Amino acid sequence: MMKLIRKSLKIVETEIYNNRTLALFVNFSVFLLVLALQFGDITLKVTGNYLVLVWVAMNVCFTFHIFFRSNREFILCISGFRNRHRYLFLISLASIINIQWFFVIFIQLVVCFKANVGNALLITLTQYIYAVAFGALAGVIQVKGVGVFLIGAFGLYNFIFCNPYNYEASSHMFMNSEIIFTVNDLNIESIINSLLFSIFFFILTFLGIKLSVKRRIKTVLLYMLCFVVVYTVFLEGTIYAYENADTERNMLYEQNERIEYRGLSNSEIKDVACIMLLFEDEYNKIEGNLANENTYMIQKKYLPEMVWLINGGSISPIQILNDHVDVNILSRNMLYFEHSDLLRSFLEEVCVEMEANVQGYNSSKYTRHMINGFSMCILENVSGKLEIKSAKEVYDYYDEYHNEMLILPSTEYNFVKKIGYIVYSQYPDLANKLYISIWENEVSTDDEFIDLLKNDFKEIYEDSEVIDILSYIR
Repeated sequence: MMKLIRKSLKIVETEIYNNRTLALFVNFSVFLLVLALQFGDITLKVTGNYLVLVWVAMNVCFTFHIFFRSNREFILCISGFRNRHRYLFLISLASIINIQWFFVIFIQLVVCFKANVGNALLITLTQYIYAVAFGALAGVIQVKGVGVFLIGAFGLYNFIFCNPYNYEASSHMFMNSEIIFTVNDLNIESIINSLLFSIFFFILTFLGIKLSVKRRIKTVLLYMLCFVVVYTVFLEGTIYAYENADTERNMLYEQNERIEYRGLSNSEIKDVACIMLLFEDEYNKIEGNLANENTYMIQKKYLPEMVWLINGGSISPIQILNDHVDVNILSRNMLYFEHSDLLRSFLEEVCVEMEANVQGYNSSKYTRHMINGFSMCILENVSGKLEIKSAKEVYDYYDEYHNEMLILPSTEYNFVKKIGYIVYSQYPDLANKLYISIWENEVSTDDEFIDLLKNDFKEIYEDSEVIDILSYIR
């Protein structure tokens, strides 16, 4: 058997790449691309992950094509095998050919995502099995080009929609890479989803789909119906878990304020509560006497994307209505603050909602841009006060980004934001007075804004950085 495997490996390598040198060059090029992506943020790292999955699936697809194209099973010396043995042999062969990518995924999770070894192994197995199963299914489809098209469509779909900054659902049907968003807080729901599809793909592969044979079409339809039933049971299970989660209202007292929460442990909620209250304190400085005391409800609402679609849409992660703030934890990556990129994303999600809730925010371009400038400094302040390990990286990111922003030439689209940032960072006691003045005086032109600074806020107007910014506008 080993002799047959070695011979088959050489044949497949020759059939796909023509020679070993080209095979090594192509695979090494893909590896270098994946490696380069690991130096970016979490989005690029995830891109590298599903790129590996697409590449494995494509190689498996081509391996199966060698067998199915013109019934050339004799090429692999397996014409004497029974039907199921051929499939098992081809799947084993395809898995061995791509085994180096198994270790690439594993090392990526351990080194780049800092996953513990057990979680990394489980996720790697789940992803690798899924990629092999999907590639095998694509390889047995007899209509020319359809299998390759499906794998390409899978890659494109993930490129567009697989976003770790997206909180809309706890799992998605065809986003196998979402498992790695929270490597040390396993997304069991997503793992089960991937394994169910892997089993389904393997079953269809074993059937050896041939669309011209009516009996096999009926068999395939029967198995598809069974899968729909099983997958429906899975979705019902997630709904049951959601409805039977801890519905009791719990209380947490943080900074002498009461936070209500549901479905989350006290340890899970502590960081979120701290973040929300820090933002409240900062934005209260802007509104001053106009500020309302907020009430908070933080609750877990883990449901798959399909369930939200069936129910008629999704809900916003953060909703603020007057003085009531709802924080809906819709996915694990929303609370996964081990990764600085995900913490930064959550801070910005909160910031956008908070600044839009400031009274008078939408009165004019000048009120909006001034609050935007304040918010840049607020993000720095909040990240600097958090006692989360990854918060230091977030603070350093904002500090560097904002310093670069100040160096850039000022334009009519950014100069108010720049001044807002300078005011909140260097003259915080004047932030509320300046904002209220812009709002109440209904400033609507650059000249009116500059005159307001000149007449009522001389300290700000005469600041050297502000003088430099205004020199580009006059």
